[in-house]
Formats: sequence, structure tokens, C-alpha cells
Amino acid sequence: MLSAIDDELRPIVHGFGIAQQAVTAALSSSGERSAEAVARIGALKADRGWRTHETNPGELIAARVVEAFERIGRPDLVSLLPAYAEAAELVAHADLTAVAAVGPAGLTRMVETVVVGTALGDSLFTGLRRIAQEHAARRLGLPGSELDSQPDSTDAARPAATPSSEEAAS
Repeated sequence: MLSAIDDELRPIVHGFGIAQQAVTAALSSSGERSAEAVARIGALKADRGWRTHETNPGELIAARVVEAFERIGRPDLVSLLPAYAEAAELVAHADLTAVAAVGPAGLTRMVETVVVGTALGDSLFTGLRRIAQEHAARRLGLPGSELDSQPDSTDAARPAATPSSEEAAS
């Protein structure tokens, strides 16, 4: 991956592909996906007009999630694909706008932005999603979503308050 950063003759899109492969290798390498799951992702791509390379690791990762929905008895969750695709497209546009802002004179910096943005962007998006989920739960008024309500696991993770010496003596 580091050689992709240093190779100024390599097109930026190739550097992006290398970064995607490196960051997602563990997620996409767990064997073949079912033809049905791959077809669902292919249909989503077609519906959105997305054109990608046949080895894009995201396709296998997404197909694996579709299979997992089926396996756990929640095929209804496949209906979320369009919403997830919309969010993914917005994030991808932001990612590549940052790459383009570097400009063609800084090709090494562009590839570095791709690599760093891909490696850390996934974690950033996961963190922001968790924040947005809590906010959405409150906006929807879901049970237990009041601002003064804390999840049980948070309470369990907090250290127990130790009584002051005066409290302990009483």
C-alpha cells in the first residue's frame, strides 16, 4: 500500500482500489457469497447507476450482510439497502471531494488522503452513526430514549462511587 502512495505515475483510482482492498481484506475474504445475495447487491448498484470494478471488495461485504439478514431470520432488513446506499453515496462524495481538493499537482498527497481516509473514515462513520442513532431514537420517542436515561451497560461500566470517610463512619 505504501508503494501506491509513492508511485506518482499510478492513477489515483488505482490507489483508491489498493486502499479499499487493504482495509477491507479481512471483511471480504471469507469465501464465496450466495448468488442471490450478490444479485441483490448487483440490482442495488444498477438501480443507483453505480459502475464499479468487478473486484470491488464492498460487493462481497454487502452480500455477506444480506446473507446474514437471511440467516438470522430478518430478511425484512434487506429493505434498508436503499437508505444505506444513499448514506454511503453521500460519504463517498465527501471522501473524494477531499481527495480532489488536494489537486493533481499533489498526486502523492491525493493517494495518501485516499489511504488515510479509507482506513480511518470507516471508523469515523461508525462512531457518527452511533451518535446519530441515539439522536434519532430520541426524536422518534423510542422507549428509554429520554436524555436522562442511560443504557444498563453504561451504568455497569461506571466505577462505583466510594463513600467519603465521613459517610463511611456514619
